[in-house]
Amino acid sequence: TPLLLAAAGGHTRCVELLCKDKRVDITIKNKEGANAVHVATMAGKFDCVRELLRANQGDVAVADLDGDGRTPLHNSVLHDNVDFTQLFLTHYHIN
Repeated sequence: TPLLLAAAGGHTRCVELLCKDKRVDITIKNKEGANAVHVATMAGKFDCVRELLRANQGDVAVADLDGDGRTPLHNSVLHDNVDFTQLFLTHYHIN
């Protein structure tokens, strides 16, 4: 989808505009089961991830599992990406 392509390519302004469009589903997944947050995380596109988290549906997208059964937080920890891990931890409401 355009959102997945924008997220993978690091096109933050496009991600921002797409997330504001009510017709765009931020939770849509690619054939590997990854949503835009997963894709941007794996591509190392920090600003796109931050923009996706600002989106209204961000909580759903962050908690979503990909085809390997991992959330974006799992992937950031797995790849030892401290910046993404901190971003996700501040976004999650941990009790």
